[in-house]
Amino acid sequence: MLRRAADAEGVTAGRLRVLADLAFECHERELGVAALEQCLTNLLAGEPRRHSELAAVLRELIRRAQSRTAAQPHFRTAMRLLDGCSDANAPLSTDDLQWLLAESWNKGVAAMREGRYDEAETWMSQAFSFSNFSPALH
Repeated sequence: MLRRAADAEGVTAGRLRVLADLAFECHERELGVAALEQCLTNLLAGEPRRHSELAAVLRELIRRAQSRTAAQPHFRTAMRLLDGCSDANAPLSTDDLQWLLAESWNKGVAAMREGRYDEAETWMSQAFSFSNFSPALH
């Protein structure tokens, strides 16, 4: 139902973010996450892409994820945004890249502490991948 409503005229990514905020305030986590995911879908489909908004929604989805497994698709989306880019033309800001790097690294450390070494390696490798897109992170 949210997807159909999001397709209605005048329903913008900004309005979906407001809906998500309201849902979280009312302790309706599932609705909030669904609104953020629909917001992300709409932003990814839009032209031109608004990368700062995309990054903000991805960060919020990652923060709201209930597990590392639930967060991983959002990190993959961030990496797809960077496909074909270099540190000279990365569409995400250095701050966003630094945040993604730190979050990936921290999730890897958590996995390592749990003895999940393959998962830890995946997260830590991903962290290093984010560092390739900003001279400040080399």
